[in-house]
Amino acid sequence: MADGISKNDPRSLGYGTAMKALIAMVTDDYEAALRMSEQARNESRAEFEIAIADASNIPALVLLG
Repeated sequence: MADGISKNDPRSLGYGTAMKALIAMVTDDYEAALRMSEQARNESRAEFEIAIADASNIPALVLLG
């Protein structure tokens, strides 16, 4: 993520944010997972990054709802 921010490169920024959302899910921080996954969906350019973001977004919505 630091590389993406410093180089203004959305590829590593979207992927890194999506991975942080998954980490938040497995550590039971569902609010952070939801926030990070929504941020990742906005920053992601590749389909696999969006899929990773969705993998934490949908369960976080269910568990918080």
